Amino acid sequence: MVLCLVGNIFALKAQVGYQKDSLQIKVYAEYKYVNQQLKAIEITKIFCDFCSVSQLEKIKNEASRLAYLSRHRNKPSKNNETKKLAMYIRVSKKDFAAIKEQEINN
Repeated sequence: MVLCLVGNIFALKAQVGYQKDSLQIKVYAEYKYVNQQLKAIEITKIFCDFCSVSQLEKIKNEASRLAYLSRHRNKPSKNNETKKLAMYIRVSKKDFAAIKEQEINN
């Protein structure tokens, strides 16, 4: 019984560990369809008040890549339609700070 309790405590701590050393940023994207064919993927909003220009560009590139990979999940129901997608991107705090330092050094 004691081993089960100790195991559960370690499992719960492992699930919360990512919150200490990473950031989660919300991004909105839109899929634009013409004749039920995907014509464009546009990143419309990045919710990051403290990001620098280079950090926003990196987040936008990653959001575009993730939106492209999930393009088959959103099939259009009409000929000319715009579908919206909300996603969260998780970034390590150290990696995120390194992007800003690189921008300052250049």
